[in-house]
Amino acid sequence: MKTIAQRVQAGIRFLDKVYGKKWWKKIRLRTLNLAKADSCILGQTDGNYEIHWNKLGLYQTWQREQLGFTIWPHDSGQMELLTSAWKKALKGKVGRNA
Repeated sequence: MKTIAQRVQAGIRFLDKVYGKKWWKKIRLRTLNLAKADSCILGQTDGNYEIHWNKLGLYQTWQREQLGFTIWPHDSGQMELLTSAWKKALKGKVGRNA
């Protein structure tokens, strides 16, 4: 299995393909939390985690996990690590939106 950082990079590449290279401008690092449907990457990109992954065709949990959008089974410590990895990966891009 890929590391968390590798999964986050795969998620960034996926979102770049779907939305173009500026999708990250919607992300607020201060409130980013992968454990919450409305403040995770997908929630901040398009409103709500559950609705968004469905629109993207990511029906299987393993698909979302491989793209760094979730960790299964949910574990608060792992979700915090995932959130931190996204923040680190996006820090330079988001800048003033943080």
